[in-house]
Amino acid sequence: QIKNSANKEVFTLKKDGPNWVFADSANNVDQNRVREFLSKLNNNKVDEYVAEGKPDSVQLNKWGFNSSLFAITLNFKEAKPWIAEFTENNKVALLKTNEPFFILKVNNQDWTDLKARSKDSFRDRSEMFRFDPNSITRIDLDSPVKKAHLSKDNSKWVLMDDVKQALNQEKIPQLISEISKLEVKNFLPAKPKNFLPQKVITLKNFKQETVIELSVSDEMAKVSNYPQYFTLDKASIDKLQWEQVFSEPTPASTPKK
Repeated sequence: QIKNSANKEVFTLKKDGPNWVFADSANNVDQNRVREFLSKLNNNKVDEYVAEGKPDSVQLNKWGFNSSLFAITLNFKEAKPWIAEFTENNKVALLKTNEPFFILKVNNQDWTDLKARSKDSFRDRSEMFRFDPNSITRIDLDSPVKKAHLSKDNSKWVLMDDVKQALNQEKIPQLISEISKLEVKNFLPAKPKNFLPQKVITLKNFKQETVIELSVSDEMAKVSNYPQYFTLDKASIDKLQWEQVFSEPTPASTPKK
């Protein structure tokens, strides 16, 4: 079990079988982020041993632990909890541990990085985009300037609308793939007041069931299969320019004889 108290936020991660979960939330946890956090915690180096043994309140105040910036508690199945408290005293980064009791001078940057880990930083940021790209047989595209409906006929994509326009057969699978690779940049606490979708991409399977509907407003986004609004990285959004699916593929150059 991991308990982190930082940035006026307290949260607990616990093992449920082989996986880490939030103790007080149904949100899924990114297992790799927990492993990376524990690895970084384990590999942090001590710059200097300041004191050894259980300190009294006078000593703790002297080193600034009367107002610790944050604490990490590790609970084990068959061992006593390990608690690390971090503080800064005259711009010196100090760490207090128990079992054994040490006051340690540590690298400020390493511990500042650990302190910055909010509860949201451990959340799974790609679960809402997990689907099988090969299951998609219909795409609905909607924006203020263009609407289009594409359907997969055997291995070829065709335009369902009564408009004659060429489709780039290579770009369509690429668009689907890019959506399946998206990751949330930041979770938003509520629906943004200025959320006005500039494009909506709906992917459906052969049963005409919606697999995912992605609405994008600037760098803010929402999907149909997840309740929370979030932001996306601008570089990722730039790859979702679905106008490219209407461009003719670049013909291969003919080698000169």
